[in-house]
Parts: sequence; structure tokens; C-alpha cells
Amino acid sequence: NGLGHYRRAVHVLDRLAARLPDARIDLVCESWQLERGSFAAATRVRTRGRAITGVMVPGVEWAERARGYADGRLLGWLDLLAAVPEVVAADLVVSDNLGGVLALRPDAVLMGSHLWSDVLAEVAASDGGARAFVQHERALLERLRPPMLCVADVVMPGVRERTRAVELGWMCDQAAAGALAEVVPQHGRVAVLGGATGAAADVLAGVEAALRADGRWNVVGAREFGHELADFAACDAVVCRPGVGTLTECVTVGTPMLWACESGNVELAWNARACAALGLGRDLGADPDPTRAPAALAALLAEPEASATRGRLLARGRDGLDAAAAWLATRATQGANLMERKSS
Repeated sequence: NGLGHYRRAVHVLDRLAARLPDARIDLVCESWQLERGSFAAATRVRTRGRAITGVMVPGVEWAERARGYADGRLLGWLDLLAAVPEVVAADLVVSDNLGGVLALRPDAVLMGSHLWSDVLAEVAASDGGARAFVQHERALLERLRPPMLCVADVVMPGVRERTRAVELGWMCDQAAAGALAEVVPQHGRVAVLGGATGAAADVLAGVEAALRADGRWNVVGAREFGHELADFAACDAVVCRPGVGTLTECVTVGTPMLWACESGNVELAWNARACAALGLGRDLGADPDPTRAPAALAALLAEPEASATRGRLLARGRDGLDAAAAWLATRATQGANLMERKSS
């Protein structure tokens, strides 16, 4: 999946490693994620096992939906994963959002707040490859109903309906947030971020241009932005595609958000509605008129709304990383005991 998914998974694994000091942890990801996600937790996790690349590409790429999925990419990764010996040998398998792993490991645990079969359901009406993927994943979910670790504030209805949802707080790095507690946002600094997929690049480019033309803010684009937690803390607001990674970073440090995204993405539309209902920011909607952005941002940053929004962000449950690690540690120990009994 995306960079935000990778960061979340690695932070959970880092905390799991601390709870299980003798455990080996193998990470199936892609080379670009290793390169762009070279933060401290990732470095620690990579000392515990093998980084296995070349499995998930091309895989499930939302940005490719317009071209269609007739090349079999949506299910082809399972054949590659089946050839990874660690998947068979592991006491615990965790899959971020992709339920297809259940075909190989019926005891796998899912993690995330949406299911790709729900996101691609609308595309499946006119795309045979997407339709086969949706049918395959939903059949597995119906038969096995796996546990799925999710963020309660943004968990989609399909997760509650098709899995045994384990609802947690936001997956925030609270220790890092504590170190940034005294950071005062740079007055007027606003970041415009489209996410690693590039799916909403055109949408956010129009919004960014409108904000720059307005002239009231120091607008920082994605290429200029550092993407570290301190960079989020230094902003008065973040204008973004409401993917889980960006949402989590902003919840972690209490930075108000203005959301915009591409049309047809039910996950992002859900995230924006759910977070707007909690008062964590404002939603421009899908494919918005960019000229609406300056007025919406001005309203978001006006007092007392700005202070109230920051307060609501910091009041959300933010202990999801530790809670997920604790849950997985128990599950991993149970899996190890079961494997030991089978071998004896």
C-alpha cells in the first residue's frame, strides 16, 4: 500500500519487537518504501529479520484504476507471496488492508481501517480484474472473518461487517509528539500534500495555486515539505488528501486539516466525513472548485475555531500503536505455542 500504511505497520512492529525481544520479524514491502521510509523505527525493525521486496508490485494501485486491472495485478501478488518461505513458517502473519493473504494463511490478522474490496467495489462494476479481486477477497472474509486492527474514528462500515474489528485509537507516535509539545507553528505556514500515490495530484495542484494566488499564507508544497513529524507540527494547517498516514500525523501533533481528494475514492470520502464530524478540520470534497479553498482555509484558521480544532485533535485517543502491539504480542505467543504443540 502507500507510504502512510508502511509507516504505521513499521511503528507497530517496532513496538511489537520491544515486547518480543527474541522474535524474528520479516517485512514484505517494496524498495521505494524502504528508501522513503528510512526512519528510526524502520531501521530497528530491519535488524530483526529480512526485508522482502518484489512481491507487491504492481499489486493494488488505486491510481491505476483508469487504465483497468485486466493484467491480473490485483491477485498476481499472491503467487509471489506463496513462494516466500517466511509466510509459511511464521507464528503470526499480519497484512495491512489486503485480505487476500487469508488464502495462504487463514489465521492471518488484518490491519487498517478499510478493505480494498470495498474501495474497488464501484470499479468492479466495469472492470473484470477488479471484479475478480472483490469476489475473491469477500469470499475469504465471509468464510474466515479474521480479526482486523483498526482506528475507531475512521473505520469503514465494511470492516465492521466483514471482519472481527478490533477498534483502537489513532496509531500515533506519542513519544515523538511529546518531544514536540513546545513547538509553536510558524504563523501562516500551510503545507499542501497530495500523498505518495499521486492520485490527487491535479486536484491538490489547483488548490495550491489558489492559495498561493490569495497571498495570505506561506504555502509549502509536497516537494518542499520534509514530511517529518516536526514539519507537521510547524504548520498552522495542512491541506491534504485525507489518507490515513497524513491524518495520523496531524492528529499526533494537533494540526488542523483542510481535505480535498479525487472523485470515486470511497475510503477518502469516508475519512473526510468522519473526521469533519469529529471537528478535526474542514472538507472541500471530491474534485472541488479550487477557488473555494482560500475562504475555507481562512475559516479553519480563524479564532476561536483554530484553537478548538487543535484541542479536539489532541483529545482523540492516540494510543493505537501500543494497543496494537500488545494485541499482536498475545496473538504471536499463542501462534508460537500452537506451532510447538503441532511439531511435538
